[in-house]
Amino acid sequence: IGGRHSSYSTTDSTDTYKINGNIQVNDWLRFRGGYNRATRAPNLGELFLPLQQNFTGSGVYGDPCSVLSNSPFGSGGALLPGQTTPVNPNNTAQPTVLAPGQTQAGAQSAYLICRSMMGSVAADLWYGGTGGAGLPAAGGSLWNNQVGNENLKSEKADTYTAGMVLRSPWSHPLSRFTATIDWYKINIDDAILLYSADYAAFRCFGAVLVTNETEAAAQANSPACQLVPRNQTTGGGLSTLLSYDNQAWVKTRGVDFTVNWSAQLADMGFESLPGGLNVNITGSWLDSYKTKTSPAPYDPVVEWKGSLGPTLNSFNAGAYDYRLFTSVGYSHPSFGVNLRWRHLPEVEPAAKATIRANIKNNEQVQETGEGMMLGWTPSVAHNTPQYDQFDLSAYWNLSQTVSLRFGIDNVFDTQPSITGKNSGRPYNPELTAAENRAILDATCNGQPAGCVNPTGYSLATTGRGSTNVGFYDINGRRYFVAVKARF
Repeated sequence: IGGRHSSYSTTDSTDTYKINGNIQVNDWLRFRGGYNRATRAPNLGELFLPLQQNFTGSGVYGDPCSVLSNSPFGSGGALLPGQTTPVNPNNTAQPTVLAPGQTQAGAQSAYLICRSMMGSVAADLWYGGTGGAGLPAAGGSLWNNQVGNENLKSEKADTYTAGMVLRSPWSHPLSRFTATIDWYKINIDDAILLYSADYAAFRCFGAVLVTNETEAAAQANSPACQLVPRNQTTGGGLSTLLSYDNQAWVKTRGVDFTVNWSAQLADMGFESLPGGLNVNITGSWLDSYKTKTSPAPYDPVVEWKGSLGPTLNSFNAGAYDYRLFTSVGYSHPSFGVNLRWRHLPEVEPAAKATIRANIKNNEQVQETGEGMMLGWTPSVAHNTPQYDQFDLSAYWNLSQTVSLRFGIDNVFDTQPSITGKNSGRPYNPELTAAENRAILDATCNGQPAGCVNPTGYSLATTGRGSTNVGFYDINGRRYFVAVKARF
């Protein structure tokens, strides 16, 4: 049992505590487990970062002020002055539509707020057919301003563990067999993350519903809308101001395990042979890895298991279903050799995890009538294939004072798995323009609710050059040798 009280000058005081236990059942079985409350106080950058510009992206959704916006809190499908049906001013033959999850009242509200933020001159230009009303739904700047938040509080994490340790009750050759298996569950609340450009836009255009110009002007002058300013000349969006907040949570659980065995060859019936064998297997099986980055209704709970996510800042990516690390060796007082095998299973791109989250969210909305429908487009990204790397090492004690160590890393020169391959949606020159367009428009046929057809064509890519250097070796086969001398 343990506890600690921490007093900080820049944030609230915290209390952390734990209780762990062991139960020795007999000589070969032991149970262990416990509970731990941990905290992480915000660091200096999260608290006091001065204003700076970062390449953090425009978010999943495009410009909420475009009448072609695909945002569930944008003005896509809004009625402009004099219109009886939603029409794009840049192409009067192209009707605009509400994004999944958006209502006509919500679209009109966002439109009124946008006009008020732009000013009448810029708004007339933007929505008059020569401005941004016809911009692609995924438009937007990739550069954002960023600043610290002195009002942050500490993150809190609750960790539960339960497991067992096994020691062999048998005689040779299994006398040196041991194994461990531990279940864990970790819940992180008030996680400190830089909130997204989408969340900044939602706080301005989606958190409040306005019905007239007076209400729109009040919202346009609110602190939330000041973070997503508009150009007073053209109506276009300016750099969004992002900051840190305690709005995210993370929940994960799984099982870690190890198996160890070693034995002398003599104990295995080979009395005339010296030395011994050893085998070690270390593995981790992931049961679940869920996150929610904000309280906004457009932001669903994402299950990252089996994907290259999560994509949250400061969290390591790579939520593989399982991981295995195995080594097999022979040891002798004067010589030894060891072969290591690292195995990673096939894994999905992170984008597929977010699509599944949107589909699950939409199913719940249909069942309960609560929440917000979310749009998604079927992914053309390919899964990353399984990865196997072998490393060989050996030692040779030349004398009592000199020893030699040598080996080969990545013995089979395994190439890193490609993470960016996709099929694209290319234009087929053998078909007519109408036929190509029909293929795009049929993408969502038979798909779950919320599916949105792609708006344009894209080329396929092999993904060559794209990988995750944290998991896949990019250096190829390499050799090493070292000499150690004792004096």
